[in-house]
Amino acid sequence: VRAAATALTQALRSQDPRVPACKAAIVSRLVQMLEDSQPATNAAAAMTVTSSSNNKSKKSELGRLGIPTLRTMDRLLQEGLLQDLSPAEWIGSWAGMVRRILRGCQQPAALQAGASVYAQLSLLPALPLPQRQSLLASTTMLTGHGYPSVRRAAGEAIYLALLALGPEQLEISEDDFDLLLTLSMTTPWDSDNKAAALEAREQLLQVAKLPRPVMVKTGKAKADSENKLADHGNYGDLVREAGY
Repeated sequence: VRAAATALTQALRSQDPRVPACKAAIVSRLVQMLEDSQPATNAAAAMTVTSSSNNKSKKSELGRLGIPTLRTMDRLLQEGLLQDLSPAEWIGSWAGMVRRILRGCQQPAALQAGASVYAQLSLLPALPLPQRQSLLASTTMLTGHGYPSVRRAAGEAIYLALLALGPEQLEISEDDFDLLLTLSMTTPWDSDNKAAALEAREQLLQVAKLPRPVMVKTGKAKADSENKLADHGNYGDLVREAGY
């Protein structure tokens, strides 16, 4: 996977005049290759994993393949090799892949790379505002993660994304934009005071008008969460208790 990704990346960098005409095909192949490298996550595949040792193996396989995948995506985005492609052609596949890799992930390296990829995707030109906000929200949520190194990486990614976007592309006022920069730059994301990070994250979400994540639960878990929300009175208190 890594060798093929490197070859395709080099093809995108090439000055060959034929590259622009087939750039979309190269990216499409790269996306498909990265998707194929990920373990199956459907219900049928999950049913074949029965023992605790197999579950452990499955998790390690996801991490082993996920980190190179995220780093390849991040490299392509940071080098600006995809800037002149229409995001509609591939961004949905990439954002979905990042979500699948990070779901339940506890590996700091993967989470840090994922935060960077989300932020880089949000910078793509001609991106509709709701999609840009959703990607920024995904990065912002990681500023409240349990690992200080992940919080710091996500905070830095948000700060750099804000600088690149400016208030115009976020459709917010100059004052609100300055507040976002201050929050992302001055919050001690990697300190032991996680409560301060969670409070800053809540402010970032509110000021930037970013969408809250949708938590889907059923049965007893859903009833318990509804009771907690009623007790706490607002979403922010529930998120702080959950520690996410």
